[in-house]
Amino acid sequence: PNATQVKLAPAPDARLTERGRHGPLPRIGEGRLRPLDVYARPDEPGTGPRIAVLVSGLGIGENATLGAIARLPAAVSLALSPYGSDLEKTATRAREAGHEILLQLPMEPFDYPDSDPGPQTLLASARPGENLDRAAWAMSRFSGFVGAVNFMGAKLMSEAGALEPVLKDLSARGLGFVDDGAAPGTQVATVAAKTKLPFARAEIVIDAVARPDAIDAELARLETLARQKGLVLASSSASPLTIERLSRWSRDLEARGIRLVPVSAILRRPGGVSKLSSAAP
Repeated sequence: PNATQVKLAPAPDARLTERGRHGPLPRIGEGRLRPLDVYARPDEPGTGPRIAVLVSGLGIGENATLGAIARLPAAVSLALSPYGSDLEKTATRAREAGHEILLQLPMEPFDYPDSDPGPQTLLASARPGENLDRAAWAMSRFSGFVGAVNFMGAKLMSEAGALEPVLKDLSARGLGFVDDGAAPGTQVATVAAKTKLPFARAEIVIDAVARPDAIDAELARLETLARQKGLVLASSSASPLTIERLSRWSRDLEARGIRLVPVSAILRRPGGVSKLSSAAP
């Protein structure tokens, strides 16, 4: 079946929405109904190795964003920056094209503020209430996301104490969390397990080296990993080069016996998902 025929549930769903200080926020509905389940792209049944790809950084430049939505296979998941304009429209567009979406949460890197994710960054030194307020600001920018992914954040994610209230809040809202795999030594897996948060860590950052040959080599490694493990998660930026290589690579992927699946296929695995990340470098 043509991937674009897969329909995502409309968002926002009033059953999964509450009012917050900065705007609407996701919540668990009656009967333990989670945004992670309702807003997910339905995973089509099938066997064989599976790959989930999360492309981050959408919502900032309109041309780049629309290009990514149009050029990438619908099973590729997209993460939107809370700093974009017209985000609700962009989110709707992405989901109508079949893409599951996530929210990028700006988090403190080690060289902050030289590297600055932006205003409303979640800081390792901030009081829990302050970080929760900043996370609520980001979560109210648009609706329909199944979870969050870090934007930078190596410092915050290495400090379990500062991270725990944030991940606990995501868990209580019925969301998932993705560690984009760029930073070594994060505490996310431990804290996610403690807060019962559906979690996954990308095992490959596809465009860590932004050259066509390097990206293609990582995509080949991704296929090998998928054949070994059965299901693997990769992350990337939304640079035009990356979109072009991903689009080209994905064309014959099914002919090579590999299926693309949304990130929620990993986040919603029964029995938690932290096990998936244990082999990450």
